Amino acid sequence: MMEGLSSAWDRFFFTPQRMVALALCRIATGVVTLYCLLLMLPLVEMFFTDDGWITASQHLATVFRPDPTFFLITGSPPALVWAVWVGAILLSVSLTVGYRTKATAIILYIVLLSIHERDTFLINGGDLVIRTLVFWLALAPWGGGAALSVDAWLRERAEPGAAPLEAWGWVQRMIQIQIVMLYLITFSWKLKFDRWHNGSAIHESMGAVEFVPPGMELLLNYPWLTASLTWIVVVTQALLPLCLIWRRARPVAFLLGFLLHGWIIVFMRIPVFGLIMWASYFAFLEEDQADRIVGWLRRRGLPTPGT
Repeated sequence: MMEGLSSAWDRFFFTPQRMVALALCRIATGVVTLYCLLLMLPLVEMFFTDDGWITASQHLATVFRPDPTFFLITGSPPALVWAVWVGAILLSVSLTVGYRTKATAIILYIVLLSIHERDTFLINGGDLVIRTLVFWLALAPWGGGAALSVDAWLRERAEPGAAPLEAWGWVQRMIQIQIVMLYLITFSWKLKFDRWHNGSAIHESMGAVEFVPPGMELLLNYPWLTASLTWIVVVTQALLPLCLIWRRARPVAFLLGFLLHGWIIVFMRIPVFGLIMWASYFAFLEEDQADRIVGWLRRRGLPTPGT
């Protein structure tokens, strides 16, 4: 029995693969990271510099951080913060296209950690998922740049006809585990609050008119509908991790996730979390599924090196 478990463990984490699915996840993560950094550009001066609403040292004292962060050590004068921000944008582009991907992922993770720790009041779950995916990419062989990358294109030019790179798939598996755990924890957290039991959670969120699109507050006139939507969200979040674990049910998980996060993006105006969760779904693709996506890209003339 132990030998069978050991063999299953090895197959799950250490089966060599061509890293195409992880490359798709890397590209999507890079795009969402870039979008998030650009989205927050108008807030940089106010929320991340010492000329804004709170200095780095005041933030440290307020949130009781036990260890100094990068911007506490250096201070956060506007010039430095803008330089770091522009650097993060360039690194996001580099991660997306897969140039010097390993080094890029490592440095980008450190830079994102510095930015996020500078103002934890503004950071939300979407930012943390971005940071987590970049962390795993930093640990991945070639930073997830074994395929669909400038690095792969440069290798093809240097070694024409060389076989695509392969590596153990443990990083992709860890991303899968992380996302499944995120859904499980979110679902269990919801069960602790009465508003998710009695169906009032969506009703309350629709009342926050500054966040929802104009007209959505009209749902408040139909409590039976908002209650139904609340319970649908709870059931969806319960089904998502189960469907993601079961390979044959993953198409159902992708559909449920697309609808759930699409609702949050459009009707709750919280775009980053939904986009990065969609990006993480690429890590759940099998090799043949990733190959079909790459084939679709090729038929439209898009470059797909290293596949």
